Amino acid sequence: MRAGDLGLRAHNELVVLTNFHVINKESDFYALTPENAEVAFEASDASRAWSVESVLWQSPPDRHDASVLRLQSEVTGVAPLPFAQILPEVQLNASVYIIGYPGGHDLAFSFQDNELLDHEEPPDGAPQIPGVSRVHYHAWTEPGSGGSPVFNANWEVIALHHKRGHDLSRLNGKAGRYAASEGISILSIRQAIERGELNGR
Repeated sequence: MRAGDLGLRAHNELVVLTNFHVINKESDFYALTPENAEVAFEASDASRAWSVESVLWQSPPDRHDASVLRLQSEVTGVAPLPFAQILPEVQLNASVYIIGYPGGHDLAFSFQDNELLDHEEPPDGAPQIPGVSRVHYHAWTEPGSGGSPVFNANWEVIALHHKRGHDLSRLNGKAGRYAASEGISILSIRQAIERGELNGR
């Protein structure tokens, strides 16, 4: 996506957004460091790998679980992913979709039983972690799907997928637990960057 869409200064530069637990500066949580990571874009040239120059911003798993990566060379032939300005209303039949490379394997699409369950974005959301808005959904994801974009029905990114759980607490103070996948709202990540939160705190 474009750096400017995330509130970063290099507005037109294409950057990569993934999980902190996948790539971070310190190799925390057994993640790769930038110098040991490469990124491939199947839509451009699946045979080529781009080296990661640096992490522009990061936030640990107990916050946004996100890292924004700058690549060492410009990527051409790839359009940035569109960015949703609002999250979908939580209603019957609201759907989400995930595209990713679980475990670094082949590209996988999640198209079946993809239901938006709840999210913590305003005006109705009540985040339990200050400054962090989570999104819950039913979607088929494999281990290693962390860092995948979560799309709305218009194929705009609404969240960064970071985990799947069989016993997650419901959002917004609602009683009970359920099996669900969880992502972090893309708007929440952008707002943290715009606020100038150091390492997401």
